[in-house]
Amino acid sequence: MGSNLSTIGPAEIAHGPLFIGLFLNVVLYGIMIIQTYMYFLTYPRDKAWTKAFVAVILLLDTLNTIFDFAYLYKCLIKNFGNVEVLARADWLFATDPATTAIIAVAVQLFYAWRVKVLTGNLWLVAAVVGSAFVAFSGGIGTSVEVHLHPYFINFISFKSVVITWLVGSAVADVIITSILVVHLKSHKTGLAGSDLLVDRIIRMTVQTGLATSLCATIDLILYLTDPVALHLIFNIPLCKLYTNSLLSSLNSRSTPEGSSADTGLTSKRASLVPPSRNRASLFIEYDEAPAPMPMRDRLQAR
Repeated sequence: MGSNLSTIGPAEIAHGPLFIGLFLNVVLYGIMIIQTYMYFLTYPRDKAWTKAFVAVILLLDTLNTIFDFAYLYKCLIKNFGNVEVLARADWLFATDPATTAIIAVAVQLFYAWRVKVLTGNLWLVAAVVGSAFVAFSGGIGTSVEVHLHPYFINFISFKSVVITWLVGSAVADVIITSILVVHLKSHKTGLAGSDLLVDRIIRMTVQTGLATSLCATIDLILYLTDPVALHLIFNIPLCKLYTNSLLSSLNSRSTPEGSSADTGLTSKRASLVPPSRNRASLFIEYDEAPAPMPMRDRLQAR
């Protein structure tokens, strides 16, 4: 936007924004760890595939952070003062768009499944899935282009795949958020307790959907307009926003009505049912046995 690259130090061009972005990445990673812990503690009887899905996303996000740290350590510590190393990316850096795209498409497909069960509208599902896979292809393509054109000053040369990645991702997030908000609003019952829960979930849905789409949009704008890699401030933590969005959605099922005597936490079981049943169907269907009654309560019942 008018910055003169000749007056900027080689480390400042990319590694300054990368350092800030990685700091935000780690902060969000800490929040993600807490949310993951709360999920497994509060919902031990969720279906195995849901728990496995969360575990895989956690693993991918952990690898993403490790690779980013390894790249920064290599450039700023191991090769301190080596301008050539500072000027180019390597395979560690190139993994970031790919891991972000994989995490994003996984979370978006999870929401697409939810949209299918909630609405039964395959056209809406197709819109989510289509835009998610467009973004995924762009993210993978970006990793390939980084490997082929590793110098940071040449990153603008593959802007078409970056635009495909970030625009597709933002579009998918907006579609998902809009569908879920409309569905939730249409299933208000008029009961204060139920509507309070629905309003809370709507706020959470809007906030998380806005966070990911806005971050991707700002990332793209800075990438296209600024010669310094300021876009990395928003690009590096993007995958953590998707994971925290997923975990916030899963953990939003907690309500005071379902207090668990043995964990001290609260949970409320909800199910996805066809809209014709006239219920606010919000979450995953659970085929599970009720939680076992604590020994003290069983003795009192006798």
